[in-house]
Amino acid sequence: MDQNTAIILAASIGAGASIVTNMVMGLVLPYVTQKLSKNEKVREERKAIIKQVYQTLLSAHDLCIQLAYDVRNARKNDLDTVGRIKEISSTKQITTMLIGIDLPLLKEDLKEYEDTITAYWNRMGGYYAARDQMKSPTGVVIEEELIKAELAYEKSLANILGKLEKLVN
Repeated sequence: MDQNTAIILAASIGAGASIVTNMVMGLVLPYVTQKLSKNEKVREERKAIIKQVYQTLLSAHDLCIQLAYDVRNARKNDLDTVGRIKEISSTKQITTMLIGIDLPLLKEDLKEYEDTITAYWNRMGGYYAARDQMKSPTGVVIEEELIKAELAYEKSLANILGKLEKLVN
């Protein structure tokens, strides 16, 4: 093979490689970039959902704390425990919906949370209804049951919040 043929062959191979590279860059790179952008968008949407679930859990917790304080320190019969428990329940339902739709891997933790928060507000309602008996032996049992329910609820809440934090990171 003479020198001119070798130069033409090398130029043809270089031109072919350049054309293939440009085709790959023109066709594949936008696809990969779009795919990465879509994945980032999905990740950001998931973070937003996790943040909303987290905030809703904290809102329900704040309502529980307020109710527990008011129940333990009630001096009159004008505390609307049923209305406040309904408010906690409706806030909890938002969490249930979001986790059920968007975070199904937390369903077991959600079930535990729902059970413990329900037991907790039931104990608060019972405590409020029996507040006149708190100095009797029955009152001690009612107080102990409220404390147990409160501790179980707080443990369940800490568990689900911790798992949400891990999902964000």
